[in-house]
Amino acid sequence: MQVRVTWPDGNAIDGAWVYVAYENTKGFASPNDASHVGITDHNGQATFSVFGKSRIRIYAEESVNDLKEPPFFTSRYSVLADFEADKVPDKLDLVLTTKKLPGER
Repeated sequence: MQVRVTWPDGNAIDGAWVYVAYENTKGFASPNDASHVGITDHNGQATFSVFGKSRIRIYAEESVNDLKEPPFFTSRYSVLADFEADKVPDKLDLVLTTKKLPGER
């Protein structure tokens, strides 16, 4: 599976982390426990394999320095993408738009 991660303005993100959680794992219920499967390249792309007949959830994260004093970093996240593992699209675009981990309120 190929994933491309961008900012809302369409700019690719070099170094965004991509996570996948399989059904019946801690990460599926709580994305904070999802497995890290890839880091995007300078084109914002990461490639990895998924398998099986269970459902999976995929999201991306990138830390940004958004405060003025010493380097304070916060993360930006994409929404969760939810698929059957054996029916994922060949390509998926994820956009980092929120400061909350997917599933947080």
